[in-house]
Amino acid sequence: MRLFCVFMLLCTSILAQEPKPAPELDPSIVLNNEAVALLSKGKHEEAIVKLRSAISLRKIAKEKVEEVFKKNLVVALLGKASNSMAKKDLTTADRAILEAKRLDPENPHTTAYEGILAYRRGHFTSATSFLQDALRLDPKLAMAHEFIGMILYKRERIADAIKSWKKAISHDKKRKKHLDSMIAKAKRELAIEEKMQILRSTHFTCKYGDAQNRDVANEVLRMLEDAYAKIGADFRTYPQETLTAILYVDREFRGATRAQGWAAGIYDGKIRVPIRNFSNSRNSIRKTLIHEYTHFVVSQICKRVPAWMNEGLAQRMEGLDPLAPSPLLRAAQEKKSLKSLQRLSASFATIRNAKTVRLAYAESLSFIGYLERHFGMSRVIDVLRRLGKGEKINRALSLVYGRDLQELEKLWLADL
Repeated sequence: MRLFCVFMLLCTSILAQEPKPAPELDPSIVLNNEAVALLSKGKHEEAIVKLRSAISLRKIAKEKVEEVFKKNLVVALLGKASNSMAKKDLTTADRAILEAKRLDPENPHTTAYEGILAYRRGHFTSATSFLQDALRLDPKLAMAHEFIGMILYKRERIADAIKSWKKAISHDKKRKKHLDSMIAKAKRELAIEEKMQILRSTHFTCKYGDAQNRDVANEVLRMLEDAYAKIGADFRTYPQETLTAILYVDREFRGATRAQGWAAGIYDGKIRVPIRNFSNSRNSIRKTLIHEYTHFVVSQICKRVPAWMNEGLAQRMEGLDPLAPSPLLRAAQEKKSLKSLQRLSASFATIRNAKTVRLAYAESLSFIGYLERHFGMSRVIDVLRRLGKGEKINRALSLVYGRDLQELEKLWLADL
Protein backbone atom coordinates (compact mmCIF):
# COMPACT_ATOMS: atom_id res chain seq x y z
CA MET A 1 0.00 0.00 0.00
CA ARG A 2 1.39 3.39 -1.04
CA LEU A 3 1.58 6.37 1.29
CA PHE A 4 0.73 9.84 0.07
CA CYS A 5 1.11 13.23 1.74
CA VAL A 6 -1.09 15.88 0.25
CA PHE A 7 0.31 19.11 1.64
CA MET A 8 -2.53 21.55 1.10
CA LEU A 9 -1.44 24.76 2.74
CA LEU A 10 -2.50 28.00 1.07
CA CYS A 11 -2.55 26.42 -2.38
CA THR A 12 0.85 24.69 -1.94
CA SER A 13 1.17 20.97 -2.74
CA ILE A 14 4.22 18.97 -1.69
CA LEU A 15 4.56 15.23 -2.20
CA ALA A 16 6.06 13.65 0.91
CA GLN A 17 8.82 11.11 0.55
CA GLU A 18 7.59 7.56 0.87
CA PRO A 19 8.72 5.55 3.88
CA LYS A 20 9.80 1.97 3.49
CA PRO A 21 6.92 -0.30 2.49
CA ALA A 22 4.72 -1.29 5.43
CA PRO A 23 2.58 -4.39 5.76
CA GLU A 24 -0.35 -4.34 3.39
CA LEU A 25 -2.97 -4.13 6.14
CA ASP A 26 -1.07 -1.96 8.60
CA PRO A 27 -3.94 -0.07 10.31
CA SER A 28 -1.80 3.01 10.92
CA ILE A 29 -1.20 3.37 7.18
CA VAL A 30 -4.89 2.87 6.51
CA LEU A 31 -5.67 5.66 8.98
CA ASN A 32 -3.05 7.94 7.40
CA ASN A 33 -4.41 7.48 3.91
CA GLU A 34 -7.98 7.99 5.10
CA ALA A 35 -6.79 11.23 6.69
CA VAL A 36 -5.21 12.36 3.41
CA ALA A 37 -8.55 11.78 1.66
CA LEU A 38 -10.27 13.89 4.32
CA LEU A 39 -7.68 16.66 3.89
CA SER A 40 -8.44 16.80 0.18
CA LYS A 41 -12.04 17.64 1.16
CA GLY A 42 -11.01 20.24 3.74
CA LYS A 43 -12.13 18.07 6.67
CA HIS A 44 -9.26 18.97 8.97
CA GLU A 45 -10.83 17.98 12.29
CA GLU A 46 -11.61 14.44 11.14
CA ALA A 47 -8.16 14.09 9.58
CA ILE A 48 -6.54 15.16 12.85
CA VAL A 49 -8.37 12.40 14.75
CA LYS A 50 -7.23 9.72 12.30
CA LEU A 51 -3.61 10.93 12.18
CA ARG A 52 -3.35 11.08 15.95
CA SER A 53 -4.69 7.53 16.05
CA ALA A 54 -2.16 6.40 13.43
CA ILE A 55 0.70 7.87 15.47
CA SER A 56 -0.69 6.40 18.68
CA LEU A 57 -0.89 2.90 17.14
CA ARG A 58 2.78 3.05 16.14
CA LYS A 59 3.81 4.23 19.62
CA ILE A 60 1.76 1.50 21.35
CA ALA A 61 3.41 -1.09 19.11
CA LYS A 62 6.78 0.53 19.90
CA GLU A 63 7.37 0.94 16.19
CA LYS A 64 8.84 3.90 14.33
CA VAL A 65 6.37 6.70 13.67
CA GLU A 66 6.61 7.54 9.99
CA GLU A 67 7.56 11.16 9.31
CA VAL A 68 4.79 11.37 6.74
CA PHE A 69 2.24 10.87 9.54
CA LYS A 70 3.64 13.87 11.39
CA LYS A 71 3.83 15.99 8.25
CA ASN A 72 0.21 15.26 7.41
CA LEU A 73 -0.83 16.03 10.98
CA VAL A 74 0.94 19.40 10.74
CA VAL A 75 -1.00 20.12 7.53
CA ALA A 76 -4.28 19.21 9.23
CA LEU A 77 -3.50 21.30 12.31
CA LEU A 78 -2.60 24.37 10.25
CA GLY A 79 -5.76 23.91 8.21
CA LYS A 80 -7.72 23.85 11.46
CA ALA A 81 -5.86 26.96 12.63
CA SER A 82 -6.70 28.77 9.38
CA ASN A 83 -10.41 27.92 9.70
CA SER A 84 -10.42 28.96 13.36
CA MET A 85 -8.80 32.32 12.58
CA ALA A 86 -11.41 32.92 9.89
CA LYS A 87 -14.06 32.43 12.59
CA LYS A 88 -12.20 34.74 15.01
CA ASP A 89 -11.58 31.75 17.29
CA LEU A 90 -7.97 32.63 18.02
CA THR A 91 -7.70 30.41 21.11
CA THR A 92 -8.42 27.25 19.09
CA ALA A 93 -6.05 28.45 16.36
CA ASP A 94 -3.32 28.99 18.95
CA ARG A 95 -3.64 25.45 20.31
CA ALA A 96 -3.49 23.94 16.83
CA ILE A 97 -0.41 25.98 15.87
CA LEU A 98 1.39 25.06 19.11
CA GLU A 99 0.78 21.35 18.49
CA ALA A 100 2.05 21.71 14.92
CA LYS A 101 5.13 23.54 16.23
CA ARG A 102 5.93 20.68 18.64
CA LEU A 103 5.68 18.19 15.77
CA ASP A 104 7.87 20.17 13.36
CA PRO A 105 9.72 23.12 15.00
CA GLU A 106 11.62 24.04 11.81
CA ASN A 107 8.61 24.09 9.49
CA PRO A 108 8.49 27.58 7.91
CA HIS A 109 4.71 27.34 7.37
CA THR A 110 4.14 26.73 11.08
CA THR A 111 6.36 29.69 11.99
CA ALA A 112 4.51 31.86 9.48
CA TYR A 113 1.21 30.83 11.05
CA GLU A 114 2.51 31.97 14.43
CA GLY A 115 3.08 35.33 12.77
CA ILE A 116 -0.36 35.39 11.15
CA LEU A 117 -2.00 34.61 14.51
CA ALA A 118 -0.05 37.46 16.15
CA TYR A 119 -1.17 39.72 13.31
CA ARG A 120 -4.81 38.75 13.89
CA ARG A 121 -4.35 39.69 17.54
CA GLY A 122 -2.96 43.08 16.58
CA HIS A 123 0.54 42.26 17.90
CA PHE A 124 2.43 43.57 14.89
CA THR A 125 5.93 43.54 16.39
CA SER A 126 5.85 39.87 17.34
CA ALA A 127 4.03 39.04 14.10
CA THR A 128 6.85 40.61 12.10
CA SER A 129 9.45 38.65 14.08
CA PHE A 130 7.72 35.31 13.41
CA LEU A 131 7.22 36.09 9.72
CA GLN A 132 10.87 37.10 9.29
CA ASP A 133 11.90 33.86 11.02
CA ALA A 134 9.73 31.97 8.53
CA LEU A 135 11.47 33.74 5.64
CA ARG A 136 14.87 32.80 7.03
CA LEU A 137 13.72 29.18 6.85
CA ASP A 138 12.20 29.67 3.39
CA PRO A 139 12.92 32.99 1.61
CA LYS A 140 10.33 32.15 -1.05
CA LEU A 141 7.43 31.64 1.37
CA ALA A 142 4.75 33.77 -0.28
CA MET A 143 2.33 33.96 2.63
CA ALA A 144 5.04 35.41 4.88
CA HIS A 145 5.76 38.15 2.31
CA GLU A 146 2.03 38.83 2.00
CA PHE A 147 1.44 39.29 5.73
CA ILE A 148 4.58 41.36 6.22
CA GLY A 149 3.04 43.56 3.54
CA MET A 150 -0.20 43.71 5.52
CA ILE A 151 1.69 44.86 8.63
CA LEU A 152 3.64 47.46 6.68
CA TYR A 153 0.37 48.74 5.22
CA LYS A 154 -1.19 49.02 8.69
CA ARG A 155 1.89 50.91 9.85
CA GLU A 156 1.49 53.40 6.99
CA ARG A 157 4.60 52.17 5.16
CA ILE A 158 2.58 51.82 1.98
CA ALA A 159 5.45 51.80 -0.53
CA ASP A 160 7.21 49.01 1.41
CA ALA A 161 3.93 47.08 1.63
CA ILE A 162 3.60 47.17 -2.16
CA LYS A 163 7.14 45.78 -2.53
CA SER A 164 6.36 42.95 -0.13
CA TRP A 165 3.15 42.03 -1.95
CA LYS A 166 5.02 42.00 -5.28
CA LYS A 167 7.51 39.54 -3.75
CA ALA A 168 4.60 37.33 -2.65
CA ILE A 169 3.25 37.28 -6.20
CA SER A 170 6.69 36.47 -7.64
CA HIS A 171 6.84 33.34 -5.46
CA ASP A 172 3.18 32.31 -5.84
CA LYS A 173 1.30 33.40 -8.97
CA LYS A 174 -1.98 32.20 -7.46
CA ARG A 175 -1.88 35.22 -5.15
CA LYS A 176 -1.71 37.64 -8.06
CA LYS A 177 -5.45 38.23 -8.44
CA HIS A 178 -6.24 39.40 -4.90
CA LEU A 179 -2.88 41.09 -4.30
CA ASP A 180 -3.02 43.03 -7.58
CA SER A 181 -6.23 44.70 -6.41
CA MET A 182 -4.61 45.56 -3.06
CA ILE A 183 -1.54 46.96 -4.81
CA ALA A 184 -3.69 49.11 -7.11
CA LYS A 185 -5.62 50.45 -4.13
CA ALA A 186 -2.41 51.13 -2.18
CA LYS A 187 -0.93 53.02 -5.14
CA ARG A 188 -3.99 55.29 -5.30
CA GLU A 189 -3.65 55.99 -1.59
CA LEU A 190 0.09 56.56 -1.81
CA ALA A 191 -0.30 59.20 -4.49
CA ILE A 192 -2.46 61.24 -2.11
CA GLU A 193 -1.16 60.30 1.33
CA GLU A 194 2.63 60.30 0.97
CA LYS A 195 2.74 64.03 1.78
CA MET A 196 0.35 63.82 4.72
CA GLN A 197 1.38 64.35 8.32
CA ILE A 198 0.74 61.87 11.14
CA LEU A 199 -0.49 62.18 14.73
CA ARG A 200 -0.99 59.29 17.14
CA SER A 201 -3.06 58.58 20.26
CA THR A 202 -3.26 55.45 22.41
CA HIS A 203 -5.38 53.42 19.99
CA PHE A 204 -5.40 55.46 16.75
CA THR A 205 -3.20 57.03 14.09
CA CYS A 206 -4.51 60.08 12.23
CA LYS A 207 -3.17 61.17 8.84
CA TYR A 208 -4.03 64.66 7.62
CA GLY A 209 -3.01 66.99 4.83
CA ASP A 210 -2.66 70.72 4.26
CA ALA A 211 -6.42 71.24 4.12
CA GLN A 212 -6.68 70.29 7.81
CA ASN A 213 -4.45 71.33 10.68
CA ARG A 214 -2.98 69.71 13.75
CA ASP A 215 -5.85 70.93 15.96
CA VAL A 216 -8.42 69.20 13.73
CA ALA A 217 -6.40 65.96 13.79
CA ASN A 218 -6.12 66.12 17.58
CA GLU A 219 -9.87 66.58 17.95
CA VAL A 220 -10.55 63.67 15.59
CA LEU A 221 -8.28 61.50 17.75
CA ARG A 222 -10.21 62.57 20.89
CA MET A 223 -13.50 61.67 19.19
CA LEU A 224 -12.14 58.26 18.24
CA GLU A 225 -10.80 57.56 21.75
CA ASP A 226 -14.28 58.41 23.12
CA ALA A 227 -15.77 55.97 20.61
CA TYR A 228 -13.24 53.32 21.65
CA ALA A 229 -14.42 53.56 25.27
CA LYS A 230 -18.17 53.76 24.61
CA ILE A 231 -18.48 51.17 21.85
CA GLY A 232 -16.00 48.94 23.65
CA ALA A 233 -18.36 48.89 26.64
CA ASP A 234 -21.45 48.29 24.48
CA PHE A 235 -19.83 45.44 22.49
CA ARG A 236 -17.52 44.21 25.26
CA THR A 237 -14.69 44.46 22.73
CA TYR A 238 -11.55 46.57 23.03
CA PRO A 239 -9.33 45.97 19.96
CA GLN A 240 -5.56 45.95 20.54
CA GLU A 241 -4.80 46.82 16.93
CA THR A 242 -3.97 50.47 16.24
CA LEU A 243 -6.48 51.81 13.72
CA THR A 244 -5.67 54.53 11.18
CA ALA A 245 -8.05 57.38 10.34
CA ILE A 246 -7.31 59.43 7.22
CA LEU A 247 -8.72 62.91 6.74
CA TYR A 248 -9.23 64.02 3.13
CA VAL A 249 -10.60 66.93 1.23
CA ASP A 250 -13.64 65.73 -0.73
CA ARG A 251 -11.89 65.40 -4.10
CA GLU A 252 -9.04 63.37 -2.57
CA PHE A 253 -11.53 61.14 -0.74
CA ARG A 254 -13.32 60.19 -3.97
CA GLY A 255 -10.02 59.63 -5.77
CA ALA A 256 -8.52 57.42 -3.06
CA THR A 257 -11.61 55.38 -2.22
CA ARG A 258 -13.73 55.49 -5.38
CA ALA A 259 -16.67 55.77 -2.99
CA GLN A 260 -20.20 56.47 -4.13
CA GLY A 261 -21.25 60.13 -4.03
CA TRP A 262 -23.58 59.53 -1.08
CA ALA A 263 -20.83 58.12 1.20
CA ALA A 264 -19.96 60.29 4.23
CA GLY A 265 -17.06 58.03 5.15
CA ILE A 266 -15.66 54.55 4.62
CA TYR A 267 -14.12 51.78 6.68
CA ASP A 268 -12.01 49.45 4.54
CA GLY A 269 -9.42 48.44 7.12
CA LYS A 270 -8.83 52.15 7.78
CA ILE A 271 -11.34 54.89 8.56
CA ARG A 272 -11.47 57.39 5.69
CA VAL A 273 -13.39 60.62 6.12
CA PRO A 274 -13.75 63.71 3.94
CA ILE A 275 -13.51 66.85 6.11
CA ARG A 276 -15.63 69.78 4.99
CA ASN A 277 -15.54 72.95 7.11
CA PHE A 278 -14.72 71.19 10.38
CA SER A 279 -15.86 73.98 12.71
CA ASN A 280 -19.39 73.93 11.26
CA SER A 281 -19.66 70.15 10.75
CA ARG A 282 -18.02 68.90 13.95
CA ASN A 283 -21.07 66.92 15.10
CA SER A 284 -21.70 65.21 11.76
CA ILE A 285 -18.01 64.28 11.52
CA ARG A 286 -18.12 62.83 15.04
CA LYS A 287 -21.12 60.70 14.04
CA THR A 288 -19.33 59.52 10.89
CA LEU A 289 -16.26 58.54 12.90
CA ILE A 290 -18.41 56.58 15.38
CA HIS A 291 -20.26 54.90 12.50
CA GLU A 292 -17.08 53.78 10.77
CA TYR A 293 -15.40 52.75 14.02
CA THR A 294 -18.41 50.53 14.74
CA HIS A 295 -17.73 48.74 11.46
CA PHE A 296 -14.17 48.12 12.67
CA VAL A 297 -15.38 46.66 15.98
CA VAL A 298 -17.93 44.47 14.18
CA SER A 299 -15.13 43.19 11.91
CA GLN A 300 -13.13 42.22 15.01
CA ILE A 301 -16.02 40.05 16.21
CA CYS A 302 -17.28 38.62 12.95
CA LYS A 303 -15.69 38.36 9.53
CA ARG A 304 -18.94 37.88 7.60
CA VAL A 305 -21.96 39.80 8.84
CA PRO A 306 -25.12 40.74 6.89
CA ALA A 307 -25.02 44.36 5.72
CA TRP A 308 -28.39 45.12 7.36
CA MET A 309 -26.90 44.16 10.74
CA ASN A 310 -23.57 45.90 10.15
CA GLU A 311 -25.16 49.15 8.97
CA GLY A 312 -28.01 49.00 11.48
CA LEU A 313 -25.58 48.67 14.39
CA ALA A 314 -23.35 51.46 13.04
CA GLN A 315 -26.32 53.83 12.77
CA ARG A 316 -27.52 53.01 16.28
CA MET A 317 -24.04 53.57 17.73
CA GLU A 318 -23.82 57.00 16.08
CA GLY A 319 -27.07 57.86 17.84
CA LEU A 320 -29.70 57.79 15.09
CA ASP A 321 -33.33 57.31 16.16
CA PRO A 322 -34.62 53.95 14.83
CA LEU A 323 -38.19 55.25 14.78
CA ALA A 324 -37.33 58.21 12.53
CA PRO A 325 -37.44 56.20 9.24
CA SER A 326 -40.90 54.73 10.00
CA PRO A 327 -42.90 57.13 7.73
CA LEU A 328 -40.50 56.50 4.84
CA LEU A 329 -40.71 52.75 5.39
CA ARG A 330 -44.51 52.72 5.67
CA ALA A 331 -44.77 54.64 2.38
CA ALA A 332 -42.36 52.20 0.72
CA GLN A 333 -44.32 49.28 2.19
CA GLU A 334 -47.53 50.59 0.58
CA LYS A 335 -45.73 50.88 -2.76
CA LYS A 336 -44.26 47.40 -2.25
CA SER A 337 -40.76 48.80 -2.79
CA LEU A 338 -39.20 47.48 0.42
CA LYS A 339 -36.51 44.87 -0.13
CA SER A 340 -36.41 41.79 2.07
CA LEU A 341 -33.66 41.82 4.67
CA GLN A 342 -32.22 38.72 3.02
CA ARG A 343 -31.64 40.81 -0.11
CA LEU A 344 -29.88 43.44 2.00
CA SER A 345 -27.17 41.04 3.16
CA ALA A 346 -24.48 42.23 0.72
CA SER A 347 -22.51 45.47 1.14
CA PHE A 348 -24.34 48.69 0.32
CA ALA A 349 -21.13 50.21 -1.06
CA THR A 350 -21.94 49.18 -4.63
CA ILE A 351 -25.43 50.78 -4.63
CA ARG A 352 -25.31 53.84 -6.87
CA ASN A 353 -28.84 55.19 -6.52
CA ALA A 354 -29.12 57.56 -3.54
CA LYS A 355 -32.83 56.78 -2.95
CA THR A 356 -32.20 53.04 -3.00
CA VAL A 357 -29.34 53.27 -0.53
CA ARG A 358 -31.33 55.62 1.72
CA LEU A 359 -34.09 53.02 1.92
CA ALA A 360 -31.59 50.22 2.61
CA TYR A 361 -30.07 52.18 5.50
CA ALA A 362 -33.53 53.04 6.82
CA GLU A 363 -34.60 49.38 6.84
CA SER A 364 -31.39 48.36 8.60
CA LEU A 365 -31.72 51.02 11.30
CA SER A 366 -35.40 50.32 11.87
CA PHE A 367 -34.98 46.55 12.12
CA ILE A 368 -32.03 46.72 14.54
CA GLY A 369 -34.03 49.29 16.51
CA TYR A 370 -36.97 46.88 16.65
CA LEU A 371 -34.77 44.09 17.99
CA GLU A 372 -33.20 46.45 20.52
CA ARG A 373 -36.54 47.85 21.67
CA HIS A 374 -38.24 44.49 22.16
CA PHE A 375 -35.35 42.24 23.20
CA GLY A 376 -32.42 44.47 24.19
CA MET A 377 -29.14 45.32 22.43
CA SER A 378 -27.27 42.58 24.30
CA ARG A 379 -29.13 39.96 22.27
CA VAL A 380 -28.17 41.65 19.00
CA ILE A 381 -24.53 41.49 20.11
CA ASP A 382 -25.06 37.83 21.04
CA VAL A 383 -26.21 37.11 17.47
CA LEU A 384 -23.10 38.88 16.17
CA ARG A 385 -20.84 36.77 18.36
CA ARG A 386 -22.55 33.57 17.21
CA LEU A 387 -21.96 34.61 13.61
CA GLY A 388 -18.33 35.14 14.54
CA LYS A 389 -18.15 31.55 15.73
CA GLY A 390 -19.44 30.26 12.40
CA GLU A 391 -23.20 30.03 12.90
CA LYS A 392 -25.41 30.89 9.91
CA ILE A 393 -27.68 33.91 10.37
CA ASN A 394 -30.96 31.97 10.67
CA ARG A 395 -29.41 29.53 13.13
CA ALA A 396 -27.96 32.38 15.22
CA LEU A 397 -31.27 34.27 15.25
CA SER A 398 -33.22 31.12 16.14
CA LEU A 399 -30.90 30.35 19.05
CA VAL A 400 -31.18 33.89 20.43
CA TYR A 401 -34.78 34.84 19.57
CA GLY A 402 -36.48 31.51 18.85
CA ARG A 403 -37.34 32.81 15.35
CA ASP A 404 -35.53 32.96 12.02
CA LEU A 405 -34.97 36.09 9.90
CA GLN A 406 -38.20 35.77 7.92
CA GLU A 407 -40.30 35.42 11.08
CA LEU A 408 -38.60 38.37 12.80
CA GLU A 409 -38.98 40.46 9.64
CA LYS A 410 -42.74 39.87 9.66
CA LEU A 411 -42.97 41.00 13.28
CA TRP A 412 -40.92 44.12 12.51
CA LEU A 413 -43.04 45.08 9.48
CA ALA A 414 -46.22 44.65 11.51
CA ASP A 415 -44.71 46.99 14.12
CA LEU A 416 -43.94 49.83 11.70
